[in-house]
Amino acid sequence: MLDLGCAPGSWLIYAAKISGINGKAYGLDINEINIKLPKNAVSYKENILNINKTPLGIIKYNVVLSDMAPLTSGRKDVDAARSFKLCEIALEKACDLLVLNGNFLCKIFQGKEFKQFELNVKSNFKKTIIFKPKSSRKSSKEIFIIGLGKTRGN
Repeated sequence: MLDLGCAPGSWLIYAAKISGINGKAYGLDINEINIKLPKNAVSYKENILNINKTPLGIIKYNVVLSDMAPLTSGRKDVDAARSFKLCEIALEKACDLLVLNGNFLCKIFQGKEFKQFELNVKSNFKKTIIFKPKSSRKSSKEIFIIGLGKTRGN
């Protein structure tokens, strides 16, 4: 499992837990992880654009999740556009690194680009699910998109 935007580390710890003792969870973030990780979790401090400079760029994954978010400006349209760009990068990397039938989960800020991102995910996965956690504030533009069953081989 690969966690893009893994700092501060809670998703990475969860990914390690569900991967089991024989599985591995890897994380990548531009920020350092400052918490103790389980033995089956490893994090790398690196920009996603440089993932191929790490061992993470050669591994194939069953799941790629992205919790990346831009530094927010307070302008919802600007923040949504920045989120869209990060999500497009995450989707591109996921399509390169996922095994056939692998799964993708991505956090995105809803904005005018959301529908385009949804279509991009749909074109690469058998099933797409839009999910807003009950824990999210109603005013929050944060939503998750899940792509199940990557359809194209590497």
